[in-house]
Amino acid sequence: MRASVRRSTTTVLFPTRPSLVHASAPALAGAGSADTPRWGRARRAWSPWVGWAALGGFLSAEVAVVLLAASGPSPIAPVNAAGFGHVITGPFAGVAKHVAGGPTAHRWAFAGLILAMGVCYAVMAQHAEQLPGRRSVVAVGVASVVIVLGPPLRLSDAFNYLDFARLGVLHGLNPYVHAPADAVHDPFLRLASWHRQPTPYGPLFTLLTYPLALLGVGGGIWTLKALTVAAGVGAAGLLGACARRLGHSPSRAVVLVGMNPIVLVYGLGGVHNDFFMELALIGAIYLVLAGRELAAGWGAVAAVGLKASATVVAPFLALGAPRRGRAVGAMVVAAAALALVTLVVFGDRAPGLAQQQANVTRFSVPHVVASLAGHGGYRSCAGVFVCATPATQWVATAVLGVGALGLLAWAWRSGDWITGAGWAAILLVLTLTAVMPWYLLWVLPLAILSRSAWLRAGTGVLAGYLLFTSQPFLHLIPYVDHRVFGHLL
Repeated sequence: MRASVRRSTTTVLFPTRPSLVHASAPALAGAGSADTPRWGRARRAWSPWVGWAALGGFLSAEVAVVLLAASGPSPIAPVNAAGFGHVITGPFAGVAKHVAGGPTAHRWAFAGLILAMGVCYAVMAQHAEQLPGRRSVVAVGVASVVIVLGPPLRLSDAFNYLDFARLGVLHGLNPYVHAPADAVHDPFLRLASWHRQPTPYGPLFTLLTYPLALLGVGGGIWTLKALTVAAGVGAAGLLGACARRLGHSPSRAVVLVGMNPIVLVYGLGGVHNDFFMELALIGAIYLVLAGRELAAGWGAVAAVGLKASATVVAPFLALGAPRRGRAVGAMVVAAAALALVTLVVFGDRAPGLAQQQANVTRFSVPHVVASLAGHGGYRSCAGVFVCATPATQWVATAVLGVGALGLLAWAWRSGDWITGAGWAAILLVLTLTAVMPWYLLWVLPLAILSRSAWLRAGTGVLAGYLLFTSQPFLHLIPYVDHRVFGHLL
């Protein structure tokens, strides 16, 4: 049973290139003879080009996604860019405005292009060795630059980041206390969507965005795009270095994480801050593998300081350290330093996670289960989105807490801390009441580094679930109070 799971997972989510068997001298001598099957000769002739052809198809579909998003307001890029022009929509604004005839055409064209990218991604993963060393990182870099040339895709989180930064820098308001609606005349307000809630993001990320508030609308968003691309490419490169230390293919690891269509289009295309968190987290994993426990502890806490999602994975890094006491001590010192910085800059207010954790997406597992049990109602909460009921939220939190502790105990006994961290990341995604497709990034690097076929299978199922439920022909967010927009704008 274990072998069958390993084979099926390997060929679907983590396809591998078959090992080359060293032929004997007579076999090599007769390789080009008439006895060699014609299809075998053709396969050898075309094989070196398959990976490059898949990369070309992938980039072509990606460019089409960017052109589609820049063609005008649509479900693909719903942000109201009126009055900002190319500053928001990018250099390809309106180039393909006559290609898709309406919202429905945009939705299905987007879904088809994502499918095409997925097929090319699978082929590239099988032939990743054709992009050895720096070539794989360069390919990821090119794909990353292409996807940010259009407007932010699907959601407006990038503008929320900058709006919170402008609160602190330009309006003198603490973004952990005040909401963007408290600066109602800021031009970013009509680009953002979280008008009524303080920022839920970590103090390190918030401080990182503060200088961007001084760059204006265009300078802020394009600098944020450049930083996000750098973080994404850096994380992919570090993952390749981790894979090399574990005896895996580094180029394949880089391709699997950096060219994943869900991560690339929804995550990087949406300019989401998860890439900064993953850069710190993968860097901490590399430091653990290198036996540098003190630096790894600081890196793990830095990831938490960027985004709280890293909290679930960070304890597993301490378990993986050769000297666990040193890693734990470093984490304690780093956490104290982070708390001090937060206290000095932002006061005693923590990130506004309460509302974000309660927000609901229609297909999240807690909401689906609660609905089947007859308790799937919503409750009103400050901001644009409705929230889950307290019962749903408390049950989901309890499941996450008990499951994470159980996985920590399992990792302690088995020593397989990477696999334990991967399952903990999957559990986190499945217990959130609001789930977004790019959350796959929390799991994917750990699944790539793990030797567990079951974790890879679970990651494949999660990827399919996130991809299907995030398609634009489905309504991911159940309700938006347009009266908020009317009142503010």
